[in-house]
Amino acid sequence: EKLDLSHNKLSGEIPRALVNLSFLSTFDVSYNQLCGEIPEGSQFDTFPDTSFEGNNGLCSAEYCTCQSEQTLHSPGEKKMTTIGLQFGIGAAIGFVLTALTCHLDDFRALNGFSSCLESTIAGWNNTSSPGCCTWTGITCDNSTVSCRRVVGLELGSKKLAGKICGSLAGLSQLRVLNLSHNFLQGSLPDELFTLPNIEIIDLSNNAFAGSINNKGMCTISARIQVLNFSNNQFSGEVPKGLEKCTSLQHLSFDENSLSGSLPESLFQLKNLSELNLQGNSISGSLSNGISNLSNLVKLDISSNLFSGVLQTFLGDLQGLSTS
Repeated sequence: EKLDLSHNKLSGEIPRALVNLSFLSTFDVSYNQLCGEIPEGSQFDTFPDTSFEGNNGLCSAEYCTCQSEQTLHSPGEKKMTTIGLQFGIGAAIGFVLTALTCHLDDFRALNGFSSCLESTIAGWNNTSSPGCCTWTGITCDNSTVSCRRVVGLELGSKKLAGKICGSLAGLSQLRVLNLSHNFLQGSLPDELFTLPNIEIIDLSNNAFAGSINNKGMCTISARIQVLNFSNNQFSGEVPKGLEKCTSLQHLSFDENSLSGSLPESLFQLKNLSELNLQGNSISGSLSNGISNLSNLVKLDISSNLFSGVLQTFLGDLQGLSTS
């Protein structure tokens, strides 16, 4: 009579054979990793929306056009004809409003981000509404009307204060994150480096602190092209694991308090065109591995604690600009 499998890590589809359980009065698979169509018929037409929420890939048969993009549609929309005209109209209006705005997961992630700030963002006055695609600094894709996802969060120079919380990891389609020239502080959440589609992260000119080493910042996204952490208060060593950032072109850690020697993995970034480490306390000698950075145009390692002989292999970097 009751089947509750909520808050697990179940994947795959809901078996359609469950429709045959005509005596099932309570059913809950919320907050799993399920996908596909929600079965119709029998008791399934009576279960509330909360029985299915928290599964990004679930959708009703009528609104499964975006199933491949793991989008969430309210299961209640498939029951409009069976549970009353009044509810049906409300569900339809709710669906249209959501379709014209942004994905529910993105809305929740942005609400979480806003709650971590000590200041308000102009244009974000109504965070109780899912219309986040119209908020200041938000860019949504237009691939399909019902699957609009947040792909850009650009809030540079907005006088933001507070910290970044891990809720930003909910922006699974985010490509551009620009929070530069604000008053943000604290350490960076590990979740920030799990964004699978991120291409640009610019956190420069804030007051972030703590170590950014061993965060695995590029273990998921090989698409990252720009990492700009300049003018903050980061300490510790230059992050390891950067060799996984195969698309990285711009890397800036200037004006922080980084120390230690440069990791050899740094010299495996064949697409790197700009490397700025000026104004830290990085020590040791320059490895000849730097000659592997054949696309390097700008190199600034001034105001550090490097020692040893300046090797002639720097002459192999033919693309370096003299400006």
